[in-house]
Amino acid sequence: MDGLGGFEVPFPLRMQRILCQSHSGFHSRSGSGKSMRYLIPTLLGLLLGITTTANAQWRAQLHLGVAGSSFRGDIESDTSPIYRLSGGGGLQYQSPSGFVFEPGVLYMQKGAQLEGELEGIPISATSEITYVEFPLLVGYRWRKIGKIRPKVLVGPTTAFRLESSISFKALGGSLEQEEEDESVQERDTSLMLVLAGETTVGGETLVGGIRTSTGVTNIRSTNPEIYNATIGLYFGIIF
Repeated sequence: MDGLGGFEVPFPLRMQRILCQSHSGFHSRSGSGKSMRYLIPTLLGLLLGITTTANAQWRAQLHLGVAGSSFRGDIESDTSPIYRLSGGGGLQYQSPSGFVFEPGVLYMQKGAQLEGELEGIPISATSEITYVEFPLLVGYRWRKIGKIRPKVLVGPTTAFRLESSISFKALGGSLEQEEEDESVQERDTSLMLVLAGETTVGGETLVGGIRTSTGVTNIRSTNPEIYNATIGLYFGIIF
């Protein structure tokens, strides 16, 4: 293959060859993306209803975790998840009726491991995208079941790209090259679902759970259309 050592093929062409054949329609948005416009006002309306409940309270929270992420969409090459640490914090609004509102900020690294061929030579590529995300979640927290108070949360999250990179390596080889991935969009929107539980230990409220997010906007400025998909575990403390 010409230029494998230096990866001299222009970057967008390299990625298209690894991911799949060229597709059209980058500027088109899915119906799910349009529906996000209506989801945020609905969540804000629910929040206004929650705030009318007496004896509700705001609390702060911090958490750390690990997340596995991959890509979905028009991808013909083999993909596998990558696993990275995540962290963040935010506020929790608790209502005596059980309703919960949690705005927050998260530091996430997403991407995927890709395997395919570039000009007939098998290669492995790792895509990594670093985001700062701002989820707006609403949900319900049940009464204690034993020592645990389970809760479920759902809502949109908007992510802003901090940096993105792609690394290439021929399968079975040791030579690897990494460079900035300029084809990644500056912003991404996802729908997040959280299944978690809270418990009190030594007077402190601890929380842990599973957090998943499904991208609803194309993360790339070139074809094919690709969407983020993430699932992870997290643990934290609520003050």
